[in-house]
Amino acid sequence: MYRNTKGFTLIELVVVIVILGILAVTAAPRFLNVSRDAHLARAKGAFAAFINSSQLYHSKWLTTGEPDSSLPLGGYGDGDIYPSYTGYPLAVGHIPVSGGTKLEGPDCSKIWTSLMNTDLTIRDHGSSVFPSDQDMVSWFTGDQKCYYYYTSGFGPGESLQRLNYSPFTGEAEVTESTPSS
Repeated sequence: MYRNTKGFTLIELVVVIVILGILAVTAAPRFLNVSRDAHLARAKGAFAAFINSSQLYHSKWLTTGEPDSSLPLGGYGDGDIYPSYTGYPLAVGHIPVSGGTKLEGPDCSKIWTSLMNTDLTIRDHGSSVFPSDQDMVSWFTGDQKCYYYYTSGFGPGESLQRLNYSPFTGEAEVTESTPSS
């Protein structure tokens, strides 16, 4: 007697499941890296936009006759961004300390928010970079520079993209850094 059967045998099904499992284990890290690459690209794009904004602000400061730091430069944010004595964004909503020669920590996140038209959220550093429910963390250590960490998609101990910004020289550099806290 000959029986005409349709379907797969148990062995064929097990072989297919094993093959699919091997493919999933091999492909999963590649998909996870795509997510990390997307966060890195977003950070680099945001940092490039910030650098361009601060340079445009400086250009406008030059073309308006290099006004002193007691006058905000209109056309950026709410028109309340004050320049340093060299013409780069330094303070928001108040006249800069010491005639535009001193940076105050809370101004770092305000400068970011005022210059940028983005959906990235930012917070002041507090006592540490992590944990963070924001996309960015601004950091100020008293060396007259703002440090912006991109934290979205990253955790403690991981290397982060960081923008180092000096409102006195206009120097802005993107580096990788693992914050100690």
